[in-house]
Amino acid sequence: MRRNPVIADMFTQLDYIEKLGSGLRKMRELTEKLPNFLPGKEPHYQTEATFFYITFYNLNW
Repeated sequence: MRRNPVIADMFTQLDYIEKLGSGLRKMRELTEKLPNFLPGKEPHYQTEATFFYITFYNLNW
């Protein structure tokens, strides 16, 4: 869901966004390819009314 449709539309027209939401999938896929990745250490996504959080786990510890 777009938080700010005006800005999202502007970035789409400027070709800065390839597909809305595709970045979340890319972050997960790239994290799973890291050398120390373990199942259960995928990025954790949390949304609230006005915020969006992503938690990345330290795979070196």
